[in-house]
Amino acid sequence: WTLRGSVDAVDKLVKFDKRRRLLDQDEELAKKLDEEEAEPKEEAGQEEEKPLQATTTFYAPSHVVLARKDDEGNVISQTVFWVCPTGTGRSRFMSTFVPRLPTRFPLPRWFGHLFLNNFLDQDTHLLATQQKYVLESEAKALVDAESKEGGKEEVQKKGTNARRNLFVYRSPTEKLQARLAAFWDQTLPRVPNRAASLRTMVGSSTVPTPSRELTLDRYEQHTKICPDSQGCVEKCKKIVTTSRVGAVLLLAAKVVLSTYGNPTALMTKINGILTSRLVATLIGMAAVVSSLANKVQREFYFNYPTAKRDRDLSKISKLWQDV
Repeated sequence: WTLRGSVDAVDKLVKFDKRRRLLDQDEELAKKLDEEEAEPKEEAGQEEEKPLQATTTFYAPSHVVLARKDDEGNVISQTVFWVCPTGTGRSRFMSTFVPRLPTRFPLPRWFGHLFLNNFLDQDTHLLATQQKYVLESEAKALVDAESKEGGKEEVQKKGTNARRNLFVYRSPTEKLQARLAAFWDQTLPRVPNRAASLRTMVGSSTVPTPSRELTLDRYEQHTKICPDSQGCVEKCKKIVTTSRVGAVLLLAAKVVLSTYGNPTALMTKINGILTSRLVATLIGMAAVVSSLANKVQREFYFNYPTAKRDRDLSKISKLWQDV
């Protein structure tokens, strides 16, 4: 069973938002810009470049592929997800990003993990806050359906309406999500042992939501089980230690050479090479290297506090064209 959706990978809502704001400020200027955009821009003998297609493909039961394709169907880049259930309300998320890059300059695997972890952090805590409500809704729908005559057999055949009654899909762009929810409602009740565990979750919505520090703990959920990321963290630690020790030794050497009462010819020569400007430059470079290594290292631990979340939210357009 497969679901596919595609749309032009072009700026939509942000552009619409800007135009609405411009209309409020200067209607004549907004009309003039619309006229300029409507004029053909391609040069003689050149065709207008077609936008990439953003495609989403769901392969039941747990495989998702997000891709960017050109007009001939060639894949430019794609992100692949596998969501593997490990229990009711629990799963192991695995993914990889596959860009079309020059083979001469292969990127280390941990480099892609930096971007993917930041991407996941934007949704993971939201999913954690809604999960208890979704599970309780599914549990109540199951109990209500089974309480009717022949209910258990009907549930196995037709499923429930848990997600259909819980979610409100107001946007036409959410057709794929609506169909996916219907798929879960029809198939999840047939999962072995799920019904038994769901019956214990009636009332689970009153349980406190885990903290952001717990739900977004990258070390426990990713770094701890990823050799590539572990290797990156260890290298960063070594770089930080080496940079700091090197800076201290360099400064100590300069102080000793400059203040030594009876320097040898070699000491005088070295002191002449290690000018104050050179020492300051090297220590500054060591500080920059240490800071960058520290920054990369922090990416593999909890690194999405509320302030960072709020900065991301401020970038989202508040106007929606299709609502």
